[in-house]
Amino acid sequence: MLNFIDNILKENLVLKNALEDAKHQIEELRFQCEQLRRHQYGSRSERHVDEDRQMSLFDQYGEELPEFDEQIDDEKKSAVKSHTRREKRSQGFPDDLKRRTVIIKVPEEKRGCSCGLKKVFVKYEVTRKLHKVPAVYEVIEELREVVACPKKCPGEMTTAPKTPTILPRMRVTESFLADLIASKVIDRQPHYHTESQLKSRFGLDFTRQRMSRLFIDSAKPLQPLVNLLKDQIIGYDVASLDATTLLVLKEPGRKNTTKSYVYCFKGGKPGRESTVYEYNALQHKLFVRD
Repeated sequence: MLNFIDNILKENLVLKNALEDAKHQIEELRFQCEQLRRHQYGSRSERHVDEDRQMSLFDQYGEELPEFDEQIDDEKKSAVKSHTRREKRSQGFPDDLKRRTVIIKVPEEKRGCSCGLKKVFVKYEVTRKLHKVPAVYEVIEELREVVACPKKCPGEMTTAPKTPTILPRMRVTESFLADLIASKVIDRQPHYHTESQLKSRFGLDFTRQRMSRLFIDSAKPLQPLVNLLKDQIIGYDVASLDATTLLVLKEPGRKNTTKSYVYCFKGGKPGRESTVYEYNALQHKLFVRD
């Protein structure tokens, strides 16, 4: 009789532990669903608490579920002797940055309480870290299908068309070309620096001469896009213009030590701002005096 009671008690304890584990897993899934819903439909700083979840989980503790997003003030005041100093705080991370949630569980050996019961899930302690995914270079191998008549009829072999490209016989994708242009124009990265980085970090033998040729040859086919950007700037009431100096090598009729200018146009409707860099070899003195 005593053995039967002991077995019942042990089985009851096992079922109770299994129930607690199931509750913990349900809470984790609810938490992830709330984060996904908040990320997709609402502001990440808004408070979203499921009252049913809150009451069922924390009635025994008599406290509320803390908000997942930390409230970060722009600045705080701290008293120092006889005056008050304004101390700046971290601005946090932009809301539009991609988020990835990693849940770190308490080890099983630390889930037991001194009273003999198993600890239940209460909340998450949140730590946010900025992470960078390094650049990945890959080769896209396009296999164009070739079909032919099974009877081998003459002239009935058809090959799938090539993917349209900005430049003929271009051996790089538009994404690589866009990154090359942004690196040169916006980041002010010389081609020989990019050449060295590709060689040392990725083992790619991509010479600065090839980069320069891509950069120069892409100017003409990309001109319609530049025109559209300029139309966005000119079509709005307010715009700005600034000049940046540079040296141009081997320009007809000018020494390579002559100061030249690239004009930066910036403006456009709010939310649709554009920035255009333009070099005018003939009329630069009309805008900027030496």
